[in-house]
Amino acid sequence: MADDDVFFIVYYYFGPTWDNESGWRPVWAPNGTYALALKIARRIATEGRQAQVHAYRNGEMYTLDRPVYQAG
Repeated sequence: MADDDVFFIVYYYFGPTWDNESGWRPVWAPNGTYALALKIARRIATEGRQAQVHAYRNGEMYTLDRPVYQAG
């Protein structure tokens, strides 16, 4: 992967942890495409969990200007 490649990761929320860490955990989008990341996030939402999509480029994380996906 080149240094300036962008890839996307989906995070899902499972609740606060015993040691007060964030309850968000990553789910890797295998080929890193935005379309696949959105599909995974929507699927997680249908299972009753919240999901967010983040973009990574050059080791930096960017939260996309998208809502948290959630069931409902």
